[in-house]
Amino acid sequence: MKNLPRLLILGALIVSVLSSSCRAQSPSTYHTKNDMRLQRCFPELRSGEKIVFHKGFALVYNEKYEQAAWVGYMLTRDRVNAQGKKSNNFREDPAIATRSAQLDDYHGSGFDRGHLCPSGSMKWDFTVNDETFFLSNMSPQEHSFNSGIWNTIEDRVRNWSRTYDTIYVFTGPIFSDDMTTIGRNRVAVPKAFYKVVYCPASQQAIGLIVPHIQQKAQWHEFAVPVDEVEARTGINFLKGIANEDSVEKSFNISFWQHKAQKQKRKRH
Repeated sequence: MKNLPRLLILGALIVSVLSSSCRAQSPSTYHTKNDMRLQRCFPELRSGEKIVFHKGFALVYNEKYEQAAWVGYMLTRDRVNAQGKKSNNFREDPAIATRSAQLDDYHGSGFDRGHLCPSGSMKWDFTVNDETFFLSNMSPQEHSFNSGIWNTIEDRVRNWSRTYDTIYVFTGPIFSDDMTTIGRNRVAVPKAFYKVVYCPASQQAIGLIVPHIQQKAQWHEFAVPVDEVEARTGINFLKGIANEDSVEKSFNISFWQHKAQKQKRKRH
């Protein structure tokens, strides 16, 4: 019985440590390199690829095309509802060892510096938002596409997070042999872009393949199984999740459509 107080103290310390490790990290301490939940969903790395971790998103950079092959991040309801300060500091990414695209590459090109991880989804922390303006997170986009269907889809993804809370998003360009380039560094202009969105709580996933042109179609007309995005990109998404094959084989459009519409009605 003499050791009972010590055992009680030790037990309390263990409970305290376990509890703190299970709590969500605050914006000031969060970093993708420490988020094992996100990393378990990362695409499978191909030969020569290396993950670059920023605070709110991670990416694999494709030096040949001077932009990311994919950018991945986690959204939560609290994050997308945050209304923090936004940056506008477009600049080279110092974390890219081979050097990323540069501002001069876009100057006079006629193309927007189109965000892959959206600034509008990352207002929960200023450093996170500021880092979305690294040029490693940009692809050349027609303004009508960037401000049109691409922006509409980004809004839709945010609404999914408002409905389902935690979701994981992977997005990027679809490379092809017939792309034109801009700038001294020959930044490729993709002919299509993709998104892969996964809701872990419901084990539901959806892919989107969007041709890089002005669109009048609705977002759901670009919806495809994740398997199709993998076939078009050569990237193996959601490698670490349970039931990967069945999750990627098809998608339930009503899961992604009905709930988002319900959320929209609530806001009016």
